Amino acid sequence: MNRGFAAFGVAVVIAAAAVSVALYLVSSSRDAQTVSVHIYDPSGHTTREVTVEEVVRASARAARDPSGAAYLAFDVTPKGVRIMRQLTRDLAHRGILSQRPQHMAIAVNGHIISDPELDYHAFPNGLQGGSPSVQVYGVTFSSAQRLARAIRHGSPQSRRRLG
Repeated sequence: MNRGFAAFGVAVVIAAAAVSVALYLVSSSRDAQTVSVHIYDPSGHTTREVTVEEVVRASARAARDPSGAAYLAFDVTPKGVRIMRQLTRDLAHRGILSQRPQHMAIAVNGHIISDPELDYHAFPNGLQGGSPSVQVYGVTFSSAQRLARAIRHGSPQSRRRLG
């Protein structure tokens, strides 16, 4: 598993030690071309989650930042932005109470590809940016391209979480 990072918002690029945003994409069958997207707390302490219904699927793309690092990017709906704010706020508050960073998992097809954490010192109220953009680092460019295609063209899978 790569310790990558995810970013939520235009001006906020969050390193592995900065944010706990989890995403997993599940394809139950390569032939079926199904895709399920979940941004959630894998510990289950909060049930808030962004699902494929809140992803603007046409926005999924592979990109590179100015340093050349590859990432998967996609936008979420206004509802997805609200859920993301609530989710990261819950994680930050739990981090403050426990004095421990809170993690999410980024998994694709049932495999975790990144495991970022929320820095509750830097973001004591979670990520409150208004941008709908989500950037998932810790993937190769070719992987980001495959994932973006799956999000754009796969048929949505039912709401179910792995593990």
